[in-house]
Amino acid sequence: MKYIILLFALLLGGCQTAPMMGVLGVDDSSNEFDLAPALVNYTEVADTPIVEAPGKHPYFDDKKTLKWYDDNSFDSALKSGKHLIIEVGRKNCSLCQKFVENILPLYKDDLKDFAGVESNVDKMNSTIQATVLRYMKEARLLPVVMVVNSKGKYIGGLWGDMSTKDKKKEFKALIKKAKDSVVIEEG
Repeated sequence: MKYIILLFALLLGGCQTAPMMGVLGVDDSSNEFDLAPALVNYTEVADTPIVEAPGKHPYFDDKKTLKWYDDNSFDSALKSGKHLIIEVGRKNCSLCQKFVENILPLYKDDLKDFAGVESNVDKMNSTIQATVLRYMKEARLLPVVMVVNSKGKYIGGLWGDMSTKDKKKEFKALIKKAKDSVVIEEG
């Protein structure tokens, strides 16, 4: 029954439906996941330009809060030495637009040591897809937002409408946790 509902949602192309979440039953109890050595087997995306240098978000205006990489240059983003905000969404997703244009700018000062990685849910590279399936398999709405520290360690993630008071508080906590995790490792 869930596959019929998923198929129906895919056919409708709803912007809040994340088609790969929960479909593959990934059972991994480990909380440790290092993205840095997993930089292989990227999905080739013909209609998305590869951006090796950071720039603007490809779809939405974040009011110059972050420098953005696309997911094809994810290894460059990891090598940048910045903490990463990975936004998995799509161009026609109103909640994705709301997150990038309205929520991220609220934390501009807190995000000075961060870069963004935009990943289209329909065409994401295998490293980001594996991370979503491993840690965010409960996600049912876009955007899926994951925080990775500057050492490539997954910190945590959120999904859906980020404009609620609780989600904003959780997002701010993830930002702090990413910064603190590097201090703890180096200390």
